[in-house]
Amino acid sequence: MRTSYNKNKHILLFLTIILLFGIITGIIFYNLQEQATKNSIINSLANLFSENVFDINNIFIHILICLSLLLVAFLFLALPILTIYIFFEGIGIGFVSIIFLNLYKFKFPFYFLGYFIIIKLIFILLLFFLFIKLINFTKDYFNHFKNKSIKYSNSMKNYFIISLILVINDIFIYFVGNRILILLFS
Repeated sequence: MRTSYNKNKHILLFLTIILLFGIITGIIFYNLQEQATKNSIINSLANLFSENVFDINNIFIHILICLSLLLVAFLFLALPILTIYIFFEGIGIGFVSIIFLNLYKFKFPFYFLGYFIIIKLIFILLLFFLFIKLINFTKDYFNHFKNKSIKYSNSMKNYFIISLILVINDIFIYFVGNRILILLFS
């Protein structure tokens, strides 16, 4: 794990910066809303933890994203698209953080950290690993055209493994994580 981190620390730093820019953009985006819109958002989410926070549709959306990334990887477009997706995940985190701050005031860190750790943390880390595997796949696939050899199958296998772990994580969040959040915060 440590050698993997050292080998990919520049990539992880890049993705962390993209995520942080997304979070800042999400906070700014929320603050640019009219007060009536902000009040409407806050009122609609007042009972957020009384039902499932993570919807089953998210599982299908993440499966679709993984399949789409695989398809566009053959066109060398997966890395920029995944970078944009990580940025949008950051926007969502930033937007939600301000909503939680307005909803829960002094209890904000407790609610937000619970939400972030259960719903987003592993998902974001898996996206980072998926990015690294897509870099490996892109290199191997590009070498396929140079050397006329098929050596990208191992990279593709790693991509599928991380995608499968991502879906298993989503299923775990839906069936277990939602219950934990409802139990803790309702």
